[in-house]
Amino acid sequence: MSFFSKLFGKGKTPPGGPFDDSSPPAPSDDDGPFMEYPSDDYDSSLAAMTSAFERLKSGGYGDRWITFAAQGRGHRQESDQCEDVNVRGNTLDLRGQTLDVPALLQFAELQGGKGGQVQVQVEIDPQGMVTLLGATPEQMARFLDAVFQKHFGIRPHEDEDDYAVGAEW
Repeated sequence: MSFFSKLFGKGKTPPGGPFDDSSPPAPSDDDGPFMEYPSDDYDSSLAAMTSAFERLKSGGYGDRWITFAAQGRGHRQESDQCEDVNVRGNTLDLRGQTLDVPALLQFAELQGGKGGQVQVQVEIDPQGMVTLLGATPEQMARFLDAVFQKHFGIRPHEDEDDYAVGAEW
């Protein structure tokens, strides 16, 4: 069992029907986490999530749910906060959350430039599933980073440069 499974427990896979059997099988739990930061592999949590989204896309895993988990300081100085977000392709399961999408896009630097133009189109279905249509892996990572930091309020602990993040099947 990986560090993040021990720390966060196993995330619940959202309902969504059976997976297409033609896609590559997800790595087993014995392979460790799909992505984990802090590690020597990445310079930041954003770089780690960008790499994870790139690997998901290039590996043909776009139809499989994966759980991104973040951990850092919460709203109080001495508090810890852990949050999970399930992701499949360009869809984030944020059911039960009230999102300020313009603020998230601004924080993620996905809105701006001439006339405050939005760089990605965001669709939210009635259940709270958020899809970033045509988003690149970097845009997905920046939006998820905004969800963890701006929406959930996860920040680095006082003695750390960044918050921890991981991704597991």
